[in-house]
Amino acid sequence: MEKVVFSIPTGLAIAALGIFFMGIFGLFQPIYIALWLFALLVAALTELKEIFSTISSILKKIINSWQALNPIHNMLGGLLGIILILIGLQSLTPVWA
Repeated sequence: MEKVVFSIPTGLAIAALGIFFMGIFGLFQPIYIALWLFALLVAALTELKEIFSTISSILKKIINSWQALNPIHNMLGGLLGIILILIGLQSLTPVWA
């Protein structure tokens, strides 16, 4: 847990600072941003196996616990999922739309 709490904000900060400095040096163009993100991906390749294995184990646990629930809990969980998806879509909608 501590690894996640410290590594995600640190990684996002490194990505954001890189893009910030690209803007300062006049390199704020899509090709340079893509190259920066690709460089970050290459730097994180050693951790990707662990990340994917962790995600797959979490998904297996969620699926197993979901199957153990009764139908009413499944319907409530599905309703909650639909509500969260709609909230996400609403937050991504531009103001002028």
